Amino acid sequence: MEKNTENKGESIVGITMYPPLFYLFIFLLSVLADYYYPITIPAKNYSEYLGLVVIFFATGIIIWAQHSIGRFVARERSGAGARDFEVGAYKYSRHPTYAGLFLLMLGFALLSSSVVMIFGAVVSFVVVNFTVVKKEERLLLNKYGNEYNNYKSRVRPWI
Repeated sequence: MEKNTENKGESIVGITMYPPLFYLFIFLLSVLADYYYPITIPAKNYSEYLGLVVIFFATGIIIWAQHSIGRFVARERSGAGARDFEVGAYKYSRHPTYAGLFLLMLGFALLSSSVVMIFGAVVSFVVVNFTVVKKEERLLLNKYGNEYNNYKSRVRPWI
């Protein structure tokens, strides 16, 4: 597939700004729902410790992913030759920031021992995966063509 250089009014930046806000919205909605309809995890003590570990891990993934994408953008702007999508966290996942956001939300759900918040995290993941990620990958495929298609064949979408 050849890359498409025309801009059809769609922006990757506009898409990548949406998921963090969506996760935040669903997180706040889940906190509110948990306040009115609390359903707790039976093994509360263990879930709190696990939640802290997951929050720590997720924060690291998000920071690493943002640093990695910054390096990719800087190299692309400098015209440094062939595009290498497999930079940093993107060697292991095509969507490490989104995976990190899901894990962060899941970690807070475990920390608060909230089944409602776990449900919110899963709903967020499914919505982002089947809407935003599909559109984002289509835009990247149109922009980078075979280079991105080869990257897709080598790297999993999630961790």
